[in-house]
Amino acid sequence: MPSTTRRYLIPLVLLAATTVAAGAIRRARPHAGGAEFGLEDLPLQVGGFRGRALAAPENAYDYLEADEILARVYVNPEETNTVKLTIVFARGWRALHSQRACLTNQGWTVIEDEALEIPAREGRTYNATRLLLERDGSRIAVVYLFVTGKATTGSWFLHSARMALGGGRRGGALLVAVAPTPSAAGDADAEASAEGIAREAVQFLQQKWDAEE
Repeated sequence: MPSTTRRYLIPLVLLAATTVAAGAIRRARPHAGGAEFGLEDLPLQVGGFRGRALAAPENAYDYLEADEILARVYVNPEETNTVKLTIVFARGWRALHSQRACLTNQGWTVIEDEALEIPAREGRTYNATRLLLERDGSRIAVVYLFVTGKATTGSWFLHSARMALGGGRRGGALLVAVAPTPSAAGDADAEASAEGIAREAVQFLQQKWDAEE
């Protein structure tokens, strides 16, 4: 019996030591804070909406292992539509996670989930995902996509595969636009606002990548 206990104890000790070491490395890992890719260069005036900065939680960098995080709120001139924009840039694929899973884990219920093609300049189309969700009487419209150079997708699986196979050597970005909708009657306006902000933000990201080539 002692030898059996010892056989199982040794791997557990090694696992615990590895976990502690990994945590220490993650905590010590510096983040770019805006210097690596330049997300802060995104204009505050986007598609007729005026933006203001939000502070990203400091622990979000460690939790996501992100290089940069941009968080802003954009409001239209009439102050009738608001869009919260979050962009996460990272060199590693693990930082860019599934938004459907993230939101449902926060208690949101998915009402609609569909692929979305966002028309862009020069005949381009951005591939994204559109969600409509409810929680405690509140509704939100969400447009999100993953961007790697000129490639866009609303699929976390496809993006992860692309990054793992070397398609994201210069990093990748997760872009999430969230617009609250007061009722079902306002869903279309909220979705259009989120889509418009997402379009402008993707164009900004791709211009950044084009400038590096």
